[in-house]
Amino acid sequence: MQTDLQRCNWLREHGWKVEGEAVIDRQQVRWIEHDTGSRSAWLRIVDGVILWHGAEDQEWTDFVAEQTKPAKLSPKLRTLFGDDDD
Repeated sequence: MQTDLQRCNWLREHGWKVEGEAVIDRQQVRWIEHDTGSRSAWLRIVDGVILWHGAEDQEWTDFVAEQTKPAKLSPKLRTLFGDDDD
């Protein structure tokens, strides 16, 4: 299990800003926001659960897996560059 400091460092290395602390529902959290400004959430300090706004909470390991999986080419790019199956 990672520490809060390790999670914060990982987030910064992967394009996330880690902001100040707060207490929500008696739980300490940190505000995180992607550098592009397109995603933001609360990070629960004690266990790293991501508390998304208007979406289901996400476990830290699931979040990391989602953030590090390779992006799929859009159909337009596949047409432009060709498909590997040709």
